[in-house]
Amino acid sequence: MQLELRFFFKSIIFLFKVLLLTSILVGCSSLTWKKSFSEHSSKSVAMSDSIINKILGHYNNIIIHNVSLQWSDRYNILAKKNKKWYSIQYILNKDAITTNEPPFHYTTNHIQKNIGDSIWKVFIKHEFWKIQSEDNGDCVHNKNGKGCFVDDGKWERLIMILGKRRVDKKYYEPMFYEQECCPGSENRKVFIVCTKALEQLSD
Repeated sequence: MQLELRFFFKSIIFLFKVLLLTSILVGCSSLTWKKSFSEHSSKSVAMSDSIINKILGHYNNIIIHNVSLQWSDRYNILAKKNKKWYSIQYILNKDAITTNEPPFHYTTNHIQKNIGDSIWKVFIKHEFWKIQSEDNGDCVHNKNGKGCFVDDGKWERLIMILGKRRVDKKYYEPMFYEQECCPGSENRKVFIVCTKALEQLSD
């Protein structure tokens, strides 16, 4: 009986040590990426859109995907507050006066923790904050040697905010240039992977 108790307590102590070590490693990993993020980020400042500014003031961890079109600005947003994740869809209608449509459309939905966490981890895994800030296609010829240029495409913007720090990346027609024009840009690949992760919010 004493031998069994001794074995039991040894097992408990071993399990405690494993859990403690795991907790320390996770904590160190978190500190490492946050330090890297801080080094590559800048102070978060107000933006030109008042609704976006309200979101910035209301939530803590935020990722914004903005697609700017001729007649609208579309925002797909992941935001966290009090350990809960939210999906925000916001569309600004630039032509509301002439089309007689509502000036904007806005919805907020609470999402499952595992979905929010998984999207956030994609940005951390690929160290999104380290890619170049702007990409306008950056190639003259495509893979077949033909001229490659888009003059009426769209800019996509990804913003990642942690506390009072943020990183802001702006890419021009990233999917087109990666698939049709000049594939192989590691920066663009990371940008595309991160935008695709956010697609879960609008499914």
